[in-house]
Amino acid sequence: MHCLHPGEAIYKHRISKMAAYNTKIRKTSTGDCTKVIIMPASSDPIHTGKGDDVTLVQWATNTGRDSFCAYGVCPVIVYVYSGVKRITVGGECHTINKGELFLLPRGQYYMSELIADDGVYHSIAFFFNKTQARKILDHIHADIPIPDSVRTTERGLTVMKVGDEIRSYFETFGEYYNYENSHTTSIISLKLIELVYLLLNTEYADATMEFLIDSSKQDGPDINRTVADNLFRRVTIKELAIISGRSVSRFKREFSQLNGESPHQWINRKRLDHARFLLSTTSKSIDLISEECGYASRPHFARLFKERFGIPPAGYRNSNGKLLLDSADIIKS
Repeated sequence: MHCLHPGEAIYKHRISKMAAYNTKIRKTSTGDCTKVIIMPASSDPIHTGKGDDVTLVQWATNTGRDSFCAYGVCPVIVYVYSGVKRITVGGECHTINKGELFLLPRGQYYMSELIADDGVYHSIAFFFNKTQARKILDHIHADIPIPDSVRTTERGLTVMKVGDEIRSYFETFGEYYNYENSHTTSIISLKLIELVYLLLNTEYADATMEFLIDSSKQDGPDINRTVADNLFRRVTIKELAIISGRSVSRFKREFSQLNGESPHQWINRKRLDHARFLLSTTSKSIDLISEECGYASRPHFARLFKERFGIPPAGYRNSNGKLLLDSADIIKS
C-alpha cells in the first residue's frame, strides 16, 4: 500500500491537498490500519509556517510495509519508536532502527519504506520552517557559541544513534496526543528547543548546528540544483517551485534570468537531448526511454521529439543508431 506521510509534501508527482485534521485512520481490506495524528490540529504540516512554525506528526501503522516517494518542502526531525524506516536520498539508502532518529534537510526527493516490527511501525516527526529555526538559534545563542561560518548541509540525511537521555525525552510525548489547548503550539516549540539542546550535547552537535543554520537560511534551495535533481521525474512547475521554496512566479522569473529560457523549455530540451542520446547508444525500447526521461506517455514524447528534431524517435534511431553524445554534458550544460 502506498501512503503519504503528512508534511512530506508531494506524493506521486502531485501536491497533496490533505485537510488539517487531528486523527486520521486509513483501513485496508484486511482490517489493518494506519493512524496519523497532527498537532496542532488547525495546522497543515505541508505548509508549515502559514499559521504555525512547527508541527508535530505521529505516524503508526500495522500494515506490515508502507512505502512512498516524497519531496520534503521543510526540514524535519524524525524519531522511530518501533519498526524500521528505510529512506533513500540522492541514491544512498539509510536504515533507521528503533530508538534512532534522523535529520532531513528541506528540498529533498526521497523514497521511504516503513517496516512494522513486532506488529507495528511507530514514529514521531517535527516539521518546522525557517522562522522556527531562527527562534531556536536565537534561544541557544546565549548558552552555546554559534560559529560565524559553518559548512551547511546542501543535501543528504543524518542518522543518529541516540542515548538513553534522548530516548527518555521521546517517551514523554504520549500525553500530548490526548488533549490540545491554546498553548499546544508553544509547548511543541519548547519541546523542539529542548530536543536541540539534547542533540547539541552529543557527538552529533556539529551536524545538528549545520542542520539548524541551513534550515534558517532566507533563500530556498539552489534553483538550478532543484530542477536538475528532478529533471527526469514527472513533476510540474508548481511542484518544483514548492520544492525550491519559492512562489511559482518567482521560480519562473529567477530560472529564466539564470538560464535564458523558461523552466518548461529548459526541461523539455534537456529531456529530449537525453532521449536522443539513449536512442543512439542503447537498445532500450522507446516506451522505456520515454518513461526514463520523465514523460507520461509515448505519444506525447514522440510528438515533442519530432517537433524538436524533425523526425520521430523510431526514425531517428534507424537513421542515427551510431551517433554518440555525451550524456553528462547534456545534463550539466
